[in-house]
Amino acid sequence: MAHPNTSKAKRQEEKYVQLIRDLAALPQNKQCFDCHQKGPTYVNMTIGSFVCTACSGLLRGLNPPHRVKSINMSTFTQDEVEFMRNHGNSLNKTVYLGLYDSNAGFSPDPKDTERFKEFLSQKYERKRWYVAPTEAVKQKARADTNALLEKTNNGNAKTSTNSTALVQTPNSPNSTHIQDEAHPTPPAPSQPVRTSFVSRKSSQAPMLVFDTPVTTSSTTANRTSPNDQSFGSFPTQAQNNDSSWGAFAESTNSKPSDKTLTQPPSEPVDEVSFF
Repeated sequence: MAHPNTSKAKRQEEKYVQLIRDLAALPQNKQCFDCHQKGPTYVNMTIGSFVCTACSGLLRGLNPPHRVKSINMSTFTQDEVEFMRNHGNSLNKTVYLGLYDSNAGFSPDPKDTERFKEFLSQKYERKRWYVAPTEAVKQKARADTNALLEKTNNGNAKTSTNSTALVQTPNSPNSTHIQDEAHPTPPAPSQPVRTSFVSRKSSQAPMLVFDTPVTTSSTTANRTSPNDQSFGSFPTQAQNNDSSWGAFAESTNSKPSDKTLTQPPSEPVDEVSFF
C-alpha cells in the first residue's frame, strides 16, 4: 500500500507538469524562442523560455551553459512553475531581443549549425541586443500570461460542462436521444403482405359438393366472336350437366319409399342324377 504522503506528492508533481504544459500551449509560447519551430518540448530554466529539442542541445553548450528541462519527462517544483509563469517567450523577446532588428540584424538559418551557434552566443553570452526589463514590463508580462491562462481555463471548463451535459443519466431524455443516435434501433422485420388472399375472398358462401354450380349466362355465350363458334356449345353442355347434377342431388336427398321390396321366389334346384 502506497504511503499517503507519496500519493499526495505524486499528484502535486502531475499538477505542476500540467501547469507547464498549459503555459507551453499559450499563443506566445507555441514556437521555439530561438529558432521559431512549432511545438516546443523543453523549457530553458535559465531565462524562462520555451524551446525545441535542437535548441536545447545548443543552449547546453553555451558559456555558461543554460539549464533546460524536458516538458514531458521532467518534474517541476512550485518555484519553477512560478518562474516560467512570470517569464515566457514574450518577456524574453523584450529583454534579449529588445534592440534586435530582423531586417538589419544577424539572422542565420537554424539549419546552419555553426552560424546559429554564433547567433546564440551574441544573444546570450555577449547580450548584444539585451535590454534590462523594468518592473512595469515584468508586471505587464505577468498580467498578460495570467489573463491568457484564465481565458484558456474558462474555455476548457465550458467545454467540459457541455460534454457533461450531453452525458446524462440513463433516465434523462438527452441520454436516450444520444443513445438512439449512437445505437439506432434496428428496423422491425417486415411482415409478409397477404393482400392476395384477401383480394380473392368472395362475399358468397362456399359451395358444397352437391350444390348446383353457377351457370354461365347466355349473354356470355353470345359475346363470343365468330372465330370462337366452335367453343359456343360448351355453355349448353354445361347447362345439361347442371341439370343432371341437380337431378342427382334431388334423388339423393329424397326420402326413401316405405314400400317393401319383394324378392322373386326362389326356383327349385333340379336334382341331377349321376347314374
